[in-house]
Amino acid sequence: EVFGPVKPSRLVSRAAEEMSELVCEVAGDEWTDAAREEAADVVIILTRVPGLMDAVRAKMEINKKREWKFNGDGTGYRVKPPRPTEQP
Repeated sequence: EVFGPVKPSRLVSRAAEEMSELVCEVAGDEWTDAAREEAADVVIILTRVPGLMDAVRAKMEINKKREWKFNGDGTGYRVKPPRPTEQP
């Protein structure tokens, strides 16, 4: 590790800082070199999360079985099942 040990809360904070920089660099519908560089910074930071790739693979298997609402812009949201109503 180049930077030494890091607490999870600080790692998440740094990732959020880099994500904010990425948001500022994204211009319209084009990926600029600067935006790609900021995206790389986010990924580099997140790769320090122990077991991340295993968690990503497991989550993708869960997501494949879920129902999704597509937005028509290449993104979507999971359709959450209704919550059971509480009985008094």
